[in-house]
Amino acid sequence: MKIFAEVRPYTLSQSIHRVYNALKIYKPSDVEFTGIPEEADLCFLHVVGVGSLGQLSHIPLEKQVFIQYCYLTTEEWYRSEWPNTWSKVNHVFSYYNLPSIIQQSMNNFTLIPMGYNPAVFNYMPTEKRYLCLVTGYVSESEYIREVYDACVELGGDCVHVGPDFGWGKHYVNFNGISDAAMCSLYRQSRWVAGMRISEGFELPALEGLACGIPAIILDMPCYRDWYGESNDVYWVNPSEPVYPQIVKAISTIPQGVASSLPYTWDKVTSEIWASI
Repeated sequence: MKIFAEVRPYTLSQSIHRVYNALKIYKPSDVEFTGIPEEADLCFLHVVGVGSLGQLSHIPLEKQVFIQYCYLTTEEWYRSEWPNTWSKVNHVFSYYNLPSIIQQSMNNFTLIPMGYNPAVFNYMPTEKRYLCLVTGYVSESEYIREVYDACVELGGDCVHVGPDFGWGKHYVNFNGISDAAMCSLYRQSRWVAGMRISEGFELPALEGLACGIPAIILDMPCYRDWYGESNDVYWVNPSEPVYPQIVKAISTIPQGVASSLPYTWDKVTSEIWASI
């Protein structure tokens, strides 16, 4: 079976590249990847919004496999159209329980988390240099500024992986780094923030937990579904002022080593390959 797995620019989403790499690393022996979608038996499409659909518009829907990353933030006019589109593609994977959300059955749907590579992201005793690690490209949508301001108030450094906002004292920036370097930053941090306002999975929170550090996550259903079993998550209530909650969280020195969650890429991708 030949597979095409469209992948977005690395600078736009490192998380999606992790999915792409995991699909290739853990593929069955009878699967071959091709860079030409017309040659493929199935084409994976990373669906972030309606605009993603145009990337393989010339490929019949029955040959397309969706990995659905966003739903709530897609254009309101299109939300009623998603079920019709999903019904026509070969398969849909998502960390959202889409049948429950749309209250319709989906015979071609598989619920999956995102994953992490335990060979890369794992615990090692490391001196702490940063109070909190945060990632992201848009400060307003991920509470990046609030995390930074909380670090400043507490006199610690905030390490931000993403575009340089140039905020000065207590702000340390990295961008376009390797997974090994990212693991090192997790290990050097006391906390990792996963604070995307609207929807998502918060893969940095998962990788941070795997590296032994607790996570700060917004208390929303899309995050509770996957992180609710962890005792190492500080839940921030989005219906109350968020900044004081962040300060309260990161002013606490974590005790012990955070426990990882069992969402490794080998397990996640085995569900994907078994479903198509």
